[in-house]
Amino acid sequence: MNFVVAFIMLVNGGNEKEAFWLFAAMTKTSNNSGDVPRFQGLKGFYKEHFPLLFQYFYQFDHLFELELPELYAHFQEQSVLHSLWL
Repeated sequence: MNFVVAFIMLVNGGNEKEAFWLFAAMTKTSNNSGDVPRFQGLKGFYKEHFPLLFQYFYQFDHLFELELPELYAHFQEQSVLHSLWL
């Protein structure tokens, strides 16, 4: 979390109060009802077992393979894991 907040502070000129409230808003979940998926914000990145992170890894792998198949195959051959460079 400190990397995210540090980046916010770098961009906003070091305003700690603004950085805090922006980060709080980014981690807040929405209260959508019905069959619309709930927006998790960044909160899912910091839950136990990192569910949102692994969901993003899965989606990235799928898109990476579709959009850049040769590079994807090369990374697979070289055993370069996405978690090392994402």
